[in-house]
Amino acid sequence: LNKIVQYKNLTNILVGLLLFIFVSLLGSLTKHRTFTHSITCIAIYYVVLSTFLSNTFTIPFSLGMLSHIFLDLFNHVGVGLLCPFVDKRFCLNLCDSDGLVNSILFYASVFAIAYIYVLTF
Repeated sequence: LNKIVQYKNLTNILVGLLLFIFVSLLGSLTKHRTFTHSITCIAIYYVVLSTFLSNTFTIPFSLGMLSHIFLDLFNHVGVGLLCPFVDKRFCLNLCDSDGLVNSILFYASVFAIAYIYVLTF
């Protein structure tokens, strides 16, 4: 019985990984910050990952995607939040994607994630 449970977990991981790769390949066929930065994509990733993997991976991944998209809203390029249903980019137009503000937000996020990781383990 233990081997069957291990096999089922391995199967779930492999199926989840293949579906994740499939959705990622679909996203690679679109312009950057459109489908892969949309609410639709996050919902698909969440459903696929939560179906086949544990929440210890799915929830942090989804939160990471949401925070990434939120931070991308600050730059002038914008993101396709409602892609593929609405062909419009949303942005707050506060900084350049390669500017100082973006770099500060990036390093602050990395530091915060590392700090939280150290505290939880």
